[in-house]
Amino acid sequence: MGSANATDLLIVTSCVTLALDSDTCFRILHECGFVPTGGIVFVNLLKIPPGLNAEETEAYLRKYGADLCGSSARVGSRRSGCKVTA
Repeated sequence: MGSANATDLLIVTSCVTLALDSDTCFRILHECGFVPTGGIVFVNLLKIPPGLNAEETEAYLRKYGADLCGSSARVGSRRSGCKVTA
């Protein structure tokens, strides 16, 4: 079993080739509060428009992260502290 304080997170994703790797996308979504710290999360990176560069992809993730994370996006999360760069 593990420690009672351990938090497991399983991220299930669907995506295509993006300007940012999926780990970077998940980090950005987590920073913005769209990804919980535990449980199972489905992240649909297929919704990201094709052809965005790295900066545009990051801005899209910060602005539309709740849509990408679907029902796993938390209400009252740290989203208000997420800096939208575009």
